[in-house]
Amino acid sequence: MMAVCQALGLARSNVYALRSRSPSWVDRRIDRTPHGDDQLLADLREQITELPRYGYRRACALVNRQRASSGAPRVNPKRVYRVMAANALLLPKAPRRPQSSRAHTGTVSVQAIDMRWCSPQSNGMAESIVNTFKRDYVSRMDLSDARTVLARLPAAFEHFNEVHPHSSLKMRSPCEFGRRRVEQLRRTQLEQPALHFA
Repeated sequence: MMAVCQALGLARSNVYALRSRSPSWVDRRIDRTPHGDDQLLADLREQITELPRYGYRRACALVNRQRASSGAPRVNPKRVYRVMAANALLLPKAPRRPQSSRAHTGTVSVQAIDMRWCSPQSNGMAESIVNTFKRDYVSRMDLSDARTVLARLPAAFEHFNEVHPHSSLKMRSPCEFGRRRVEQLRRTQLEQPALHFA
């Protein structure tokens, strides 16, 4: 069986599943009529109105967060992708425009700090947050002058920390992740038996 599957370029598990199926088997995935797409579309539009550059994963995390608070069932990210793609809610990624940020730091009173060359993790985290802010926040700001931008940054940072779903935190916001972590530690400490000394 293995030689035949290799020659045909097929997975053995798939061939085995096909052989073990009964003759009456019907693929129920074909011609399925999706239910509730209108409500899901309305939920998605509500969540990403302010931040239209959110992709389907972050939009799905926000919708699921809203549904969890109301007791509604969660939605699958693949379904969110399909609905967003069908309704032109998925925006193409912004093109990268390389420019020296060091040349602009003095004009907005920001001090440039060099990172150690042996710390690629820190560099990656810094690049990630800068790219996220450029894509999701700065691209929607009034950029007429530095004072206006600096006045809006605190609200952007608060949204980033309280609401923005982070993929490395299982699509939770940093504050949400921190609160859950503290709660888990408290539960763990309460569940541990107390030490008694004789």
